[in-house]
Amino acid sequence: MAKFDAALQHLFALEGGWVKHPADPGGETYRGISRRYHPDWPGWRHVDAQDRSPLQLDALAGDFYRGRYWAVLGPVMEQVADSLGSELLDQAVHTNPGRAVEHLQRALNALNRQGKLWPDVSVDGRLGPGTAAAAAKAEQEGRTKAVVGTMNVIQGAYLLARVEETSSKEEFWLGWLRRLY
Repeated sequence: MAKFDAALQHLFALEGGWVKHPADPGGETYRGISRRYHPDWPGWRHVDAQDRSPLQLDALAGDFYRGRYWAVLGPVMEQVADSLGSELLDQAVHTNPGRAVEHLQRALNALNRQGKLWPDVSVDGRLGPGTAAAAAKAEQEGRTKAVVGTMNVIQGAYLLARVEETSSKEEFWLGWLRRLY
């Protein structure tokens, strides 16, 4: 539970509060929860009633992220380093859970010294025992910060490609770039 709470606070610092940006394809958001994609989120009733108490809305947002992202990533999330858990949750929310795990897997494979530190893992988007073991070994080797940094590089390349594909995304590039560091 403590790991989730730390990861959630990290995510909240990146996502901000209530936003209604006209260029955002998700439309109105609270802490990154899009009304367009998640219209049944219970927090929208409070927003609509002009009851935007951060304490209550943040609790509902926390429940949402715990169920839709943390739980989807799996029980392994309680075993990884706090910084890695925070990064996985952030990337899962910002890109999707499978892509976040792929970023982790690619980072682990890039940092294992050609398999000398730990074996390559399959880049399949599933946070299973092989990926968990490699992440644990990376932590033992003092490479967690490098794993998180590499994940950010991979995420940055993904987001830059989205900007290049759709010029309206340029509106968000600077914010996305800040999120990466």
